[in-house]
Amino acid sequence: MAFRDSIIDGEVKEYLGSNFFYNLGASVGYGCPNKPNDVRLVQYFLNVQNRHYQWGKNIAVDGRFGGETWGAIKRFQLGSGFNGFGMVSSVKGNNYVSPKTGNFYTIIFLNDEYKLGCPQYWNDPRRDPEFPDELKAHLYAPLPQQV
Repeated sequence: MAFRDSIIDGEVKEYLGSNFFYNLGASVGYGCPNKPNDVRLVQYFLNVQNRHYQWGKNIAVDGRFGGETWGAIKRFQLGSGFNGFGMVSSVKGNNYVSPKTGNFYTIIFLNDEYKLGCPQYWNDPRRDPEFPDELKAHLYAPLPQQV
């Protein structure tokens, strides 16, 4: 299940400018576990990219992996200059770099784009009206009342 994770690696901390990132419990893509909240987080991040880059229509943030989500992942990866595998891997332990590509995992780049595009929501994305309710309940305790 998607979760907020601590960053151990100094290079990743510097790259993201943060001590944490939003990680996946398992990979998302064809042949992957595709746990609903992991898929929702990826779908949400991809739609945030669409707000800023307008590369196509928003995809449903429904927690189900299929052709639209796969296509959006590929567009993000290819648009970022990477091979478009159409898969978003979770980060395990202190391993932030894909052995296949030598680049940070796609989830790190999605976090970076999210932080750059929505800095007002980085520390608490629940404040974004488009953040999925299912993730609000899963990632955090109840949202405190605003004064």
